Amino acid sequence: MSGQSADAKGGPYKYKAFLSYSHRDKTWGDWLHKALESYRIPRRLVGTTGRDGPLPAKLFPIFRDREELSSSYDLNDQIRAALAQSAYLIVICSPNSASSHWVNEEILAFKRMGREDRVLALIVDGEPDAADKVGMDAKSECFPRGLKYKLGAEEDYCDVRAEPIAADARHEGDGKENAKLKLIAGLLGIGFDILKRREAEARRARAQIWAAAITAVMALFFAVIAYFLIGQTRDANAAQFVAEAKGDLAQRDYARAEIASAVALTYRDTPDIRQLLFLARLGGISVTGRSAEGSPSVLNIFSRDGDVEATVLKGGANDRTTVVIAYPDQHQELWRIILPATAGVPDSMAVSELAGTMRRIAIAWPDKTQSSVFHTGVWDLEKGKAASGFRELLSSTDPTLGRHTKRVSSLAFPASKPWVATGGEDGKICLWDLSLPQPKLIWEKEGAHYPDVNGIAFNAHGSLLASGGGDYLVKVWKTSGMTGAKYDAQAPYQAHDVEPLYTLAGHSDSIFAVAFSPDGHRLASGGYDRTIRIWDFDIKAKDDSGTLQPQTVATLSGHNGTIFALAYSDDGKLLLSGASDEAARLWDATVGRQLYLFTPETGIIRSVAVSGFEGGVHLGGEHGWSLWSMSGNALVASLWNGGATVGAIAFDPTGQYLAAGGSGSDGKIRIWDRSYHLVHVLDPRSPGEYVYAIAFSADERWFAAAGGKQEIHIWDRENGWNQVRPADSNALHHDGAIWGLCFDPQTKWLASSNESHSTPQNIRIRRWNVGNWSLKDQSQRLNDQVYALACDASGKYLVSGDSSARVTVWQTDPLRPAASTINVNQGEADTWSVAIVGSPHAILSGNSDGHAYRWIPNAAGWTKTKGMEKISTSDEDATVNPTINSVSYNDKNGWVAAGGVGPSVEIYDLNLHKIRSLPGQNGTIWWVTFDPQGARLAYGGLDGIIRVFNIAQLNRLDTDPPKNLYLESQQLTGLSAKSGIIIVGGRGLGAVSILGWWRLQITSILQNFFEG
Repeated sequence: MSGQSADAKGGPYKYKAFLSYSHRDKTWGDWLHKALESYRIPRRLVGTTGRDGPLPAKLFPIFRDREELSSSYDLNDQIRAALAQSAYLIVICSPNSASSHWVNEEILAFKRMGREDRVLALIVDGEPDAADKVGMDAKSECFPRGLKYKLGAEEDYCDVRAEPIAADARHEGDGKENAKLKLIAGLLGIGFDILKRREAEARRARAQIWAAAITAVMALFFAVIAYFLIGQTRDANAAQFVAEAKGDLAQRDYARAEIASAVALTYRDTPDIRQLLFLARLGGISVTGRSAEGSPSVLNIFSRDGDVEATVLKGGANDRTTVVIAYPDQHQELWRIILPATAGVPDSMAVSELAGTMRRIAIAWPDKTQSSVFHTGVWDLEKGKAASGFRELLSSTDPTLGRHTKRVSSLAFPASKPWVATGGEDGKICLWDLSLPQPKLIWEKEGAHYPDVNGIAFNAHGSLLASGGGDYLVKVWKTSGMTGAKYDAQAPYQAHDVEPLYTLAGHSDSIFAVAFSPDGHRLASGGYDRTIRIWDFDIKAKDDSGTLQPQTVATLSGHNGTIFALAYSDDGKLLLSGASDEAARLWDATVGRQLYLFTPETGIIRSVAVSGFEGGVHLGGEHGWSLWSMSGNALVASLWNGGATVGAIAFDPTGQYLAAGGSGSDGKIRIWDRSYHLVHVLDPRSPGEYVYAIAFSADERWFAAAGGKQEIHIWDRENGWNQVRPADSNALHHDGAIWGLCFDPQTKWLASSNESHSTPQNIRIRRWNVGNWSLKDQSQRLNDQVYALACDASGKYLVSGDSSARVTVWQTDPLRPAASTINVNQGEADTWSVAIVGSPHAILSGNSDGHAYRWIPNAAGWTKTKGMEKISTSDEDATVNPTINSVSYNDKNGWVAAGGVGPSVEIYDLNLHKIRSLPGQNGTIWWVTFDPQGARLAYGGLDGIIRVFNIAQLNRLDTDPPKNLYLESQQLTGLSAKSGIIIVGGRGLGAVSILGWWRLQITSILQNFFEG
């Protein structure tokens, strides 16, 4: 009957009932919806006459609005249609629904359809008619107004009270089971006593059938139990966790994906599941600290630098509210603050940055004895001393000044000034001076936002204050206007109005979080519309009023809940967000791309901090906190290239150092030691430089880099990594971008190659004398761009690759071509990379046709092999990476690595037969390289992350027992399986122990077979 419509009073109807409830009562809505749809009418009642005719076997379907209502102030067409097609309206009554505009509108709409007598109520909280009872708090009223009053002639409220038919699910009422039966009796149009009696009879009958059949059924199950236990149970559990792991990988939730795949591996040990575990570990995520399990907290926040964490402890009804401030990574309590006896649970907190040896903490709380009074206090936190200097933010002259009449939802300290700002749900912002014994109100703004201020933040210098509110706007205020030109801390407060410097419109709902980038050029905002907008103060356009306003340069989507927290990293390249979906997301703020997802299962994320990629992320939830590292694990190290694309990677000859450069960071080159600590950031002092090639000299003294600025940059490692400036200003230059660099094995010369698009072209291979960096020699002008260079171990040969897919062997004494080959049969293509194999003496090359090639040239002295030999990877492999940008060879394992415009790095043997794939790169791979010892493989590209694989650990993932891998994943992620149920971050995935699984199967089958 789904296509039929309903008339005013009778049927047929598509839905047996429409559930109306506040989405804050979602748990009750879920329970009632399932309870009604799964209830089976006692068999003896089925077919008997009820209010609407013969009674059915089931009450199905029940309509429930599963989505949040839109920002429209009226019911949408879908809801109105569902109401019209529902035989009854059931209202879940609580203080939440009593204050809900939408619940009331649904009741009125249903009654206007002429079915006022078909409204049922379920009381779950609050008190009926509390607003009419003397001594009762009106806020505990549970009946919506539309339920309490009948419709008048104008189809709106009248003064005639209605007497709603209500079931009471509270403990002091009918209880859940009886309340459910009362509602069902109302829906069927029969007496409650009749239904309850028949229900009792049906239960007794089912129990008798159960007892009679259990022996036969158990015999049947024991006959097949071995097969199911060994086979289907393990397969089902493995499949469930494989699905979870794949979903988490798609979201880049690597920690959850790792534990899910590790658990799946304990059920079924297959190559595919081991590959899933490998992909999860490729993310490099691990937990480094977290609050105690089941931590009795209601709010956890971090300081901006993440060094300290403040926790509001959850106490009993008569306990004083306590706040503990600690070093999270050491679980060391530093300060403990006990709020006044009248203090309720704090609404917000903020910790200032460290100034010398002292910080401050601000805490805002409601007064338990006066519902309209809200307090904010500030304490001094000096290292080695107890929290002291408590001062409440009060005006000494007028108690109304600076006072908030609703929750103080946000607090903020500037980094360099003795101030604190408060923002409240009353729409007010206040600024206070903390340099005096009693805080002084500097400025307050009524109606800063309407109706409420939800988030505030200062820029690094304290010159700007940003705020976001319920009016969907972000406003930016100049603090110089708040203090005035001649601010005197000792002078009495003087009211003065300040208008916002900017008013930023673009969000579609309330804004709850704002954060400035460290350089102050950008501002991030987020809120109820689940998006993050990044505004750039250097890019402005006129709004409708003709005022120049900063523009949105990126809109980040991904969260499934309201965004409550935002924080930039110290370099402004990363942005961390936390939301009501209990998740945090790390974004590359330069391009607006999500890097990682964290789901710590500590409730709504209210506070986040990220100092930098190497420093990890700090997440404060309502029920705990956690610290996460992105730097990797034993399998893979993840290194951040400062937000720049990775264009070139190189190990030094000892394998002690790894260097990377690229574009987007003015050519800055980062160098890590063997422990992957960032030890140097080399600045070529060439604005706009982007690095295409880097090289270490064999004697471990020199380091070279070059790229788009046509200049080779040299650093002297023996002299503190000082940059070398040749006396000849023309030295170390090319007429075009430099793509190839390599030192000869004796460190006598450095070779370089270039592209050139000038007329005429000046493309050459040049060699430079090491030390004075004068030009040693150069090739004649070449017709094709030379993108790749490699130096032979003997120093007698150079190998180049060019834009005609040509690979050339050059003799070095003198510099002249000795042999060449073209890798394609027709048309032009690029050879982007070349590498030399020691034995057999051969050349590897990567081409823009998607193939990697191996060639043994017919050149005198090159090889004992006679003739020319060339092989390539398959055409099928070329579809994986349509362009090969980089190739590298590992003498120890005989591996060839190739990466390019595709989803993976491919590993081949020397005959170019595929061994394995290393997926997981987020975008094009520009460079792959093995370390000189053949123990590690590094690669990087567009996503700005260098991944360094430990090859021994990579092989171990193929061979270690599942139990060992699972225990290792427990340690890395902090997630585990407990009490026979697999728990991922505290969330049950539904898989259970073997005994528990069978108990569920037997119970479910027997109930379905015998029920009714």
